[in-house]
Order: sequence, then C-alpha cells, then structure tokens
Amino acid sequence: MRTLWARAGAALACVVALLCVPSATRAQLISDQPPPEIRGLEITTKLGSRLPLDLKFTDSSGKQVKLGSLFHKGRPVVMAMVYFRCPLLCPKVREEIISALNKLDFTVGTEFDVVIASFDSRDGPRDADRAKIDTLMLYERVTSEPVRKGWTFLTGEAENDRALADALGFPYRFLPESGEFSHGTALFVLTGEGVISRCYPMLPYEPKDVRLALVEAAGGKIGTLLDRLTLWCYHSTAEGKFLISPMRVMQIGAVLSAAVVLIFVGVTAGRDAMRRRSWRSPVAEAAGGTSAGEGAPAPGTPGEIRPGALGGGVGLEKAMGQAR
Repeated sequence: MRTLWARAGAALACVVALLCVPSATRAQLISDQPPPEIRGLEITTKLGSRLPLDLKFTDSSGKQVKLGSLFHKGRPVVMAMVYFRCPLLCPKVREEIISALNKLDFTVGTEFDVVIASFDSRDGPRDADRAKIDTLMLYERVTSEPVRKGWTFLTGEAENDRALADALGFPYRFLPESGEFSHGTALFVLTGEGVISRCYPMLPYEPKDVRLALVEAAGGKIGTLLDRLTLWCYHSTAEGKFLISPMRVMQIGAVLSAAVVLIFVGVTAGRDAMRRRSWRSPVAEAAGGTSAGEGAPAPGTPGEIRPGALGGGVGLEKAMGQAR
C-alpha cells in the first residue's frame, strides 16, 4: 500500500512541476511554426503578370517547345507545377485537377488547354509521357486528337524550371538528405496571352471556381450568357474563390424592377390607345360609320344632312310637308 501511495505522490509531483513550467518553455515544446523543410514556401500571388513565354522545355514526345507555343490567343490555359517522381503530393494534385475538369462541360483542347510542368530537372520525356498516359486514362472524355494535344506535360533544365516557378510565384526547395522536393500546391488559370488570371493554392479545386476562372480568362469567349452574368454577379477572394456580390444582386434587382414597370406602362398605354381607336360616337355612326372626330364636319361649318341621319328619309319628308 505504501508503494502505491508513493507512486501516486510522484505522479502528482510531476504534474505540478509541469504546470509550474514557465509559458515560454511550454511554447518551445509545442511550436506553432511550420517545420523548417516547408518554411518560406508560401505561394505568392502574381495576378496580372505575364509568363516568360520564350522559355524552352521538352514535351512528353521528346520535342523541344517554347512555352509561348502552348498559348493560343483567346483560349485560356490551366497550369500546375509538380514533379513526376513525387511519391505523394504531386499525384494528389494531378488527381484533383482531373476531378475538377471532369465536372466541367468544357473540353480540354477545345475551350482551353492544360500544361503540367515539372520543376525536377531529373524528370525526362519518358516520365512526362507516363504521367500523360495516366492522366488521359482518368480524363472522362474520348481521347481524340484535340484532347491529346490539349494536355501538355513538360520537363526542362533546372534554370528554366526555376524561372517558370518564380514567374508563377510557386516556390520549391530540394532536400538533399531525402532526394525529394519540399513544395506546396497550386493551380493557375492563365489567359491565352500567358497572363496569370487566377491562382488556387488550396486543395481541392472547386469546379465552379475553375469554370468561372476559365470564362473570365477567355474574356467571355467560352461559356454561356448565364456564365457571364454569374461572373458579373460574383467577386473573387484572394484564394481565387468566387463569392456572390450583394451589391451586384441589388443592381440586377433594380434593373429588373425598372424593366417590369416599363413593360406595365407600355402595355397599359397600348390598351388605352386601342380602346380610343375602337370607340365610335352614335352621331358619327349615323353620319356614315366614321369614328368620333374622323370625317365629321368641323364645328360651326355647314354640313350635309343625309336623309337617313335623322331617322330616315321618309320621316324627314313628312316633317317638311307639315311645315309647308
């Protein structure tokens, strides 16, 4: 029994000692700072910046291409940077991109293009080709020639990889002890001129946001009238999320209300005009069936009295005979 009480007392003493440790010391035990491997790797938003389109890379077929040749004027581009040997995060990024694009009624290679660029200079065309084959198998469209050309997987020299990543605001760091890279995640939407339009740094990528970003980057050349109206009613956050704008909704409500009032006034005025045209006075009908004010003699001027105008010609002759 004494041993049991001794152990309980020792445990209580440890708890009291921990509670008495200064707060600064406790803060060192549980740090709110990110690990050194990922510190300083936050995505930098560079909306409105143009990519260096003269950079050269190698595509999945082994052909050397200029970055600018992958941008077609008027057609937006979805871009992401990964490395093809990545064991965990990069495959997840590609999976989320495909999942979001599968939910769109836009098709890669027709309304927009996709460029996946590696930042690992150890990756080669064979790695890019394997990644492209895997992607096309998961992309829920018929693998037509436009679709195949719409997906581009790039590898390149270390300096070109770094130049593209810096232009996008996408940092990464090589870890010599593991031979892997430390990096974040980001999906970029660019205009057909290579200008960064939107950036999505967080997983997953919402199909609604990606769709509106593509419509915006295309300048309204893709999508429907409803897409453009929806885009006008929304505003975007720093993370690229599109949220409805109360002010825009109020403006649309005011315009619709004014339109309803104008339509009501127009319909009412039209009905009144039709009623006035269809109305005929008894005198005008007796005089010849003309509408009131149409073909009637002007006031104060002599007018011809027809025999039938005052009850028929026979009654008029009888009245004249009695007068004689």
